[in-house]
Amino acid sequence: MTIRFGIETWVLAAALLTAAFAWEGLPARNPARRAAAAAPATPPAHEHRHDLTLSRAAFDALERRAQAGEPDAQSMLGRVLMTGEGPVAADAPRAMRWLQRAAEAGDARAALDLARLLRGGRGVPTDDARAREWLNVAVQRQLPDAQFLLASQLRDGDGAARDDRRALALYRAAAEAEHAGALQALGMAYVHGELGLARDPVEGYRLLAEAAHALRHASAHR
Repeated sequence: MTIRFGIETWVLAAALLTAAFAWEGLPARNPARRAAAAAPATPPAHEHRHDLTLSRAAFDALERRAQAGEPDAQSMLGRVLMTGEGPVAADAPRAMRWLQRAAEAGDARAALDLARLLRGGRGVPTDDARAREWLNVAVQRQLPDAQFLLASQLRDGDGAARDDRRALALYRAAAEAEHAGALQALGMAYVHGELGLARDPVEGYRLLAEAAHALRHASAHR
């Protein structure tokens, strides 16, 4: 009786967690959701990110730092211009220029944002080939968000041949960094016996619990 209650509780927790991820805008298996996830957007909730709502003076100071060649400032300026959350309207072409400069200087977050911008095609021409190149750059630089996004694409055969083995490796790498989305994806893979894994609900629910914890932790630090 106790075991049955525990499993039912975890199933409910998994359902609530899935709903939470849907609310936070993390990629799901639905094609429309995947497209939305690839488009330029506010970074996912699990990220420890800077507040992009800048005053005009702060924006001007950020732009001066970017023009002086600081990659982190170029990356943040590109993201502000991509989202339109600063004192200026969204400007995708300008955002792309700053993100590319930062990415070429080694900024992994800029590489990921550039991949999203190129894949989404909002304000700039869609270029899936270049988007995948920059996404792989971000993955090579061990960025968990990039690992998670590429794993999801490979799992679903989204823009490339399906590759469960590499998707699993990328999910595991991101999960090691306590990436909530990767923990959820791994948990569901164990629950349903996907990605070449033997079905293991106990391990699956454990990972879902870790995902819920990671999500709560990220929300507390937003």
